[in-house]
Amino acid sequence: MAPLIEDCVALFVDGVPTIDASYPLGDPLREFKLSVLILWTDTDWLGLGSCSGLKTSGYCACHKCGNGLRGRHSKSLSKIVYHEHRTWLPADDPMRNAGRTHWLSSERKTRPIGPSPQEWQERWDKVTRRELTKTKACINRWSALYQLPYWKVSLIRSS
Repeated sequence: MAPLIEDCVALFVDGVPTIDASYPLGDPLREFKLSVLILWTDTDWLGLGSCSGLKTSGYCACHKCGNGLRGRHSKSLSKIVYHEHRTWLPADDPMRNAGRTHWLSSERKTRPIGPSPQEWQERWDKVTRRELTKTKACINRWSALYQLPYWKVSLIRSS
């Protein structure tokens, strides 16, 4: 991905001379510099982990919840389950309020506010200083996409 990142940085900063054919010849608005940026990537869940460097499995499987996601190991299913992840359902959803019928309890909490890009940066800095483990920080590596100049102002959390 390094060549892609280098090209994206150059195209964002310098731009590309472009001609808009819809304007008549001699119009000053006909020529302009076109800048390029990556708005989003279309990946599956495993691809999201590879592309972003965030954990997408285990106890920190949700990049929007970060450390706020609390999973537990189910002995009967032999995997990690996330009962509190029903906070993403609408408040009047029957599965959210099913209580002991399907879950251990009813879900009363609101949906979590995920970490901001700056909070992910702070977590990675703590990992590199060995103040925090990758597992506790919910991050595997620092992605090359984060070198893009506009990444820090972008919102990686969506509703």
